[in-house]
Amino acid sequence: MKIVNLTPHPLNIWNEKTQKFTSFETEGCVRLNHNNRLIGEFNGIPLYETTVSARSELPEKKDDVIYIVSSVVLSAFSEREDFWQPGRLLRDEKKKVIGCVGLSRQNVLLKPDLGEAE
Repeated sequence: MKIVNLTPHPLNIWNEKTQKFTSFETEGCVRLNHNNRLIGEFNGIPLYETTVSARSELPEKKDDVIYIVSSVVLSAFSEREDFWQPGRLLRDEKKKVIGCVGLSRQNVLLKPDLGEAE
């Protein structure tokens, strides 16, 4: 399996099992356009609908390839099962980000199972 980093910076991924970092240099970057359209107002506050699109072509899906993208890109293209975002961030003693723990995908928040009424 190949991992392609499409974030604008190198990424160090920590593996808690092996206690080692694996580094991935950037191989490009997926950038987005945001287009806001005023659709109304509520209590004097403007309400906008935002349309998001990629500034350039997205990479094609390939077998055995995972693309690391930003959380914003993942949110915009959540249907892409090959898009993953950096996992939980790791920081040094000065709070500087030094890497992340694994990769993650956003999950849909499900309602709790309340069971059957008695």
